[in-house]
Formats: sequence, C-alpha cells, structure tokens
Amino acid sequence: AEQGRQNLYAEGPARVSAVYAQAGDTVSEGQPLLQLVPLEPADQSAGVLYDEVESAVSQIRPETASAGQDALSDELAAIVSSAIVGAVRQESQDGSQPYCLYSPMDGTVMSLNCTEGQEVSGILPCASVSDLTNLAVKAQATENTIARIAEGMDCLVTVDALARGQELSGTIESIMPYGRQTGTLIQPGDIKTDVWIHLPNDNGLLRPGYSAQVKVEVNQKKGALVVPYDCVTQDDTQQEYVMVVSGGRAVRHDVATGYELE
Repeated sequence: AEQGRQNLYAEGPARVSAVYAQAGDTVSEGQPLLQLVPLEPADQSAGVLYDEVESAVSQIRPETASAGQDALSDELAAIVSSAIVGAVRQESQDGSQPYCLYSPMDGTVMSLNCTEGQEVSGILPCASVSDLTNLAVKAQATENTIARIAEGMDCLVTVDALARGQELSGTIESIMPYGRQTGTLIQPGDIKTDVWIHLPNDNGLLRPGYSAQVKVEVNQKKGALVVPYDCVTQDDTQQEYVMVVSGGRAVRHDVATGYELE
C-alpha cells in the first residue's frame, strides 16, 4: 500500500477542459494534471455526484468483494470518506474562472478518474498522487503470535512478484489495537490483528497491490533439534516420545518438547 497518498478535488461542480497526465505517469510537485471550468449553477452537482459514486462502486475489484466483509467495507468506507472530504472542501470554494489541479508532490499518478469533457461534482477526487519510494505491507498476526511482536522490530518480506527467494528488509511500523474476525461473508475465519510494516522502495521494483509474506524473528534457540510434528507421540501418561533407529530397529526415545511451529 502507498503511504502519503494525496487526492485532488475540483473546487465544486466543473467540466474537465484538459487532461495533462495519465495514471502511472511520474510527475513533479507543481506539475499541472487537469484543467477545469466551473459549472453554473452549482446545484448541477447532484446528478454528477450520483454518477461518480456509481462509477466508484462499480470499479471495486472482484477479488475485494470475494475477500470478505471487512475488505469490502474498507473499500466502501474509502469512497464515503472521500465524498465527505470533498463536500467539506467544496463548501469553502467559490470561483468561476478556469483553473488547474497541480500535483502536490513528486510522485506517481495513481488514479485519474475523469476524462476531457466530463463533468465532475467536486465531491469525489479527480486524481490521486502517491510517493512510491516508501510503501507499507499490511500483514495479519494470529492471536497466538500477536503478543510476541512489537513496533520497531525488524522483519523479512518476500514478494511473489519479485525473484523467488529474494527477501526485503522491513520494520514493523504500527500494530492495530484490536483484532477482528477474518474469513468470507458465509465462512468465518480466525481472529487476526492488522500489522503495518514499512518497506523502502527506492529501486521502484514494488507496486501497491502486490501480495507478500512477512517473517519476524520473535525468539532464538541455538542448537535446537527440529522434527516434524507428526513424529512426536504421547503415551497414556502424557509423556512425549519419538521413535529412533537403533541397531536396525525402531526404539522409543522420550523427549521434552519446546516451541511448536506452524
């Protein structure tokens, strides 16, 4: 996910008169992205807003809708949040001259939600720009692991889109103060807590939306013997043991187990 994404809004109902960039373009701070001409009267925004919201909802990815209620709620909440921010901003604007929307930073155009000649309400963002040199991984920790991690801990991140075996260094930036039910709308899952991991992207190889796996070292046991879980058995007294080969025969060997890994 991006860190520091900034949305650009029209200053009230307007018509897009020129488009100077496209999604994916690298832009500089102050670079013009769109030119808009205000619409009169302002009450024309109602129908335009409806069209914008309908378009935004229709663009929710199928994998998001099937990922569960939480993921879908997050997408819908983002649309509503953008509308609220735009409405507040719209009330403070008053103008009738053509104007441009400029990039607020050096970065990448993440979305361009309008085309030349299109009417916009000023409620939902026309475009968004992000700095992709710093990204964040949203991971989930189960109930039996969350107590063993903390903010500031180093971790290793493997991204499926990169070369197999390549690991990136990251840092746990924040841990949400609550857990939530995972799963689908009809099949509940485990209780997990969202963990955000800061991941530098100076070389630009990473892109928002990639899947990743995160490994955090929470403890260290030198000289430990690791065996498959299925090799450990208990007798009637709850004594754990394994069977080892001795003199060509299987012989019981009592053991004391320590950590159980996934």
